[in-house]
Amino acid sequence: MISALSYLISRLPLPSAEKKSVVCFHCGERSRPSQTLYIQFNHAQQAVCCHGCLAILQAVEKNQMTADYLRARDELNPS
Repeated sequence: MISALSYLISRLPLPSAEKKSVVCFHCGERSRPSQTLYIQFNHAQQAVCCHGCLAILQAVEKNQMTADYLRARDELNPS
């Protein structure tokens, strides 16, 4: 009985976790929408995965390093 139930559960179509995740603006990690934090950075709302990434973006803006940060980010992740 339990093996039949396990089989049925394994056959259920489950939504893809990737479609429901949010990509962190700073590090690129994926997070659940319910755990995602948001920050106003460079005049736009950005999603971040944790308080560490949030703190980094706050420090970048506070120290007026936004242009340097964005330039370095673009060099590391060319589109």
